[in-house]
Formats: sequence, structure tokens, C-alpha cells
Amino acid sequence: MMQEQAQQQIAALLSETGTAHGVYEEGELNGVYDQNWPAWYAAYLVAHGLSNLVGVALAVEQISQLLKQYDQDYQHEQPREGWPAYYARRLLVQFGTDQSHNRGTIMNIEANKAIVRRYFEAVFNGKQLGLVSELFAPDAIYTLAGLPQPVQGPAAIQGAAAGFLAGVPDLQMTIESLIAEADQVAIRYTGRGTHKGDLMGIPPTGNRIILPGIALYRVAEGKIVAGWDSADIVGLLAQLGALSMAAPA
Repeated sequence: MMQEQAQQQIAALLSETGTAHGVYEEGELNGVYDQNWPAWYAAYLVAHGLSNLVGVALAVEQISQLLKQYDQDYQHEQPREGWPAYYARRLLVQFGTDQSHNRGTIMNIEANKAIVRRYFEAVFNGKQLGLVSELFAPDAIYTLAGLPQPVQGPAAIQGAAAGFLAGVPDLQMTIESLIAEADQVAIRYTGRGTHKGDLMGIPPTGNRIILPGIALYRVAEGKIVAGWDSADIVGLLAQLGALSMAAPA
């Protein structure tokens, strides 16, 4: 199947899905906007042959997550093409139309997700700091919230992790969501623990802390080569009593 033909057929299926969902929204939800539309779309697409069009077995949850991302990107980019064509093009970039290529692409994506998951679960939850040199490339650059400059190389990245764990030795990271596309992996997490040691120059308070954050990683040849972490440092400082919160007027 030629790429252009595949894109046209996927776009047609997406358009059909949108029409069917509109009928469902009007009839079953009495015209109320369906907040859970990605899951409905995903189930319809998988049931109506999307896997055959892209040449690989697809899971409903997998497609649901991709549709959420495509919708956000479409709203941000505002391309000239209609959303069915845009989504179809993105799906073909994600999966291609050759099954052997697809299998390799999906295996790489899952491997990339496993690397990031291991960083959070083994290094932070398991306190296996030595794994940092295995997970990060020698010249990896990591931009971390709370640090004035990016850190570079596994030794510096391990030092940053060790510093945080020294302040919160019982830290446990919960992975709320983990999404990957091509060579990038995005994670939403929540850290929980007790401030028992010096943390960013703040003496131990014994306070329980909750630290939500979002991070993006780029992975190449089985190693993290770049990372950007946007943890809620302002909220953390407030929990530690290091940030004076002005009372509302």
C-alpha cells in the first residue's frame, strides 16, 4: 500500500469516526461535550480496522494517548490541513506502513520508555545511584528545575540525584503517565517523602513533601542524551517553609 493511499484511507476512517462520535454525543450524551472522546475514538478506530491500515496490532489505550497528544499539537500548530489528514499523517509517522519497520519502531519506543522508567524506579525509588552512568550518555545534558545551570555528564547528574536523596532519603516517585514518540519520552510524576536532610541549603524540617513534575527526555542508542525536568520547586519551597506566601487581599 502506497503511503499516500494509506494516509487517505486513515483520514477517511478518522472522518468517519468523528461523524459517528457526533451521533453518539447527540444521542447518548444529549449534546454534552464528551471529555473522554479520545478513548471513544480509539475504540472505534481499532474496531474498524486501523491496525490493518498501519500494518501493526494497536491497543486502544495506546491510540487514545496519541489522539490526546495530536489534538494538543493540532491546536498549537494550527496547520492548514484538516484534523483527519493531520492525525493520519502523524499516525503514519508513528507507525509507518511496513510491518517489519513497525515492529522495530515500536520496540525502540518501548525500550526508550523502559529506560526512563528505570531511572525513576531504580535510581530514586531503589536508591541505585550507580545506574545513572548506565542510563545516561557520557555527554548527556540535563536541565533540572531548581538548578541555575544544566548539569552535564553522568557524574554530575548522579550528584544532583544524590543531593536530592540526601535531603529526602525516603523519596518515592510515582509515575502518573509515560508517553513516548520517536526518540522522545515524556513523563508526569509525583515525588513523596520526608525532609530529613539538607535540601537546597534548607536544614531538615521533618515535613512531608509532595513534588509533582513533568519531564521530557531524548533517548538515542539506548542512552538518555538530554533531559528537561520542570518539578514544582516553588511548591516544594512553600512546603519547607522557605517561601513566604502572601495572604490574599
